[in-house]
Amino acid sequence: MQNNQFYATRPIFDNELEPATLARENITDEAMFSYVEVSDCTLDHIEADRIMFKQVVFQKVMFTEAIFRYADLMNVRFQNCDLSNADFSEAILHRVEFINCKLIGINLSEATLRDVTFENCNCQYAFFGYANGKQNEDYRLRHSMRIGGKQR
Repeated sequence: MQNNQFYATRPIFDNELEPATLARENITDEAMFSYVEVSDCTLDHIEADRIMFKQVVFQKVMFTEAIFRYADLMNVRFQNCDLSNADFSEAILHRVEFINCKLIGINLSEATLRDVTFENCNCQYAFFGYANGKQNEDYRLRHSMRIGGKQR
């Protein structure tokens, strides 16, 4: 009997993550952040193209209306974060988890999604237009999701 249940590959954290504080002046085009854990900060209305996050955990971080076009995220976890109206258009997300996040109106248009999990998130009005990835193969919507105003 075939098992149709899908489990996305979780982010892999090779090294111990160092606590870090991200300052607005450090969030620039093509900046790279790796092996860090960022907690309790506000980075809303910030813009940086082609920014890279590798092996990063964000906890209780506000990214409302942030613009990260063409971003590259690998082995990243967003937990209890607010990414409402954030723009990740044409980004690459590989082994990324969104857990208990507010993703109202997030723009993932034309993004490449590989092993991405959205768990207990509010994704009302989220936009996945032309995103590269198939649900249950590359991204997974788990538990009580709100998409387009309907409970799933």
